[in-house]
Amino acid sequence: MGPKGLPDDVKKKLIGALDKIFKSKDYTDFMSQRGFGVKYAAGDDFLKFWMASDESLGAIMKKVGLAK
Repeated sequence: MGPKGLPDDVKKKLIGALDKIFKSKDYTDFMSQRGFGVKYAAGDDFLKFWMASDESLGAIMKKVGLAK
């Protein structure tokens, strides 16, 4: 995530850096050794993931009485 209005060239640079990190052996080893699953999504794919996660978590929270 970044601030609203982030210039496209900055977005592209950040996405490239995060993609490189995500695909690195150091990162994947670190996460797997600690039992974490990972999923990478950039741009519109991340927005879709975020919206779906927000919706499903909100429904669960309402069902158990933690949200209205």
